[in-house]
Amino acid sequence: MAYSIHETGRPNSLEHRIYLSRGSSLLSPWHEVPLYTEQRGIVNMIVTVPRWTHQSMTIAKDEFLTPLRPDTHKGELRYVPNIFPHRGYPWTYGALPQTFEDPNVEDQISRLPGDNEPLDVIDLAGDGDVGHTGQVREVKVLGAIGVIGFSETDWKIVAIDTRSELAERMQEIEDVETHMPGFLGTIKEWFRVYPLAEGGCTNQDVFRGELELAKGKAFASMLIERSHQSWNKIETKTR
Repeated sequence: MAYSIHETGRPNSLEHRIYLSRGSSLLSPWHEVPLYTEQRGIVNMIVTVPRWTHQSMTIAKDEFLTPLRPDTHKGELRYVPNIFPHRGYPWTYGALPQTFEDPNVEDQISRLPGDNEPLDVIDLAGDGDVGHTGQVREVKVLGAIGVIGFSETDWKIVAIDTRSELAERMQEIEDVETHMPGFLGTIKEWFRVYPLAEGGCTNQDVFRGELELAKGKAFASMLIERSHQSWNKIETKTR
């Protein structure tokens, strides 16, 4: 059964919320959409920012049913500016349900805590539907990149929509460079510099200057399972 979205509040306002339902019941996109599918290496993704759009949405972890709400910066609605030559987000962006980057756990690579949010995911597919906010889509895990901002570790899972023609040809992170040359470098540079347009400082690469562009599928799968276990601890406490 497909998921549906239900919106309250005016779009582009602080009161805007997007709720999910399946059938006649509202549900939490963070807690009640399953992370894993029946296929190995395929996970569910909650779209928070469709490709080429600007408004940043996030999961409201502390609200009933954890709807999607507008992200804010210094109390104002947050819109990601155009970073030449891109328009808005250069890819469809989202979060993995039932995951949590624990701020009380030190990351083994960065030696810094998690960012207190669900695990982010980048969908590389550019040949199909860019999606809509609140959409649940199945993506194939390929690898992971990481940035450091505000002394926190923020991992991004690199994945591709299973409906994309490229999905069958991509099994590992190395395949991205083969079929989409230069794209991983573009992703890392975009995440490094976009805070400058908001008056902030550049993000650091979690690899701290190493030439490695990204970690592979095995590492990404470990990150996903680790963050899933961190989410399980939260869910157990709230029951």
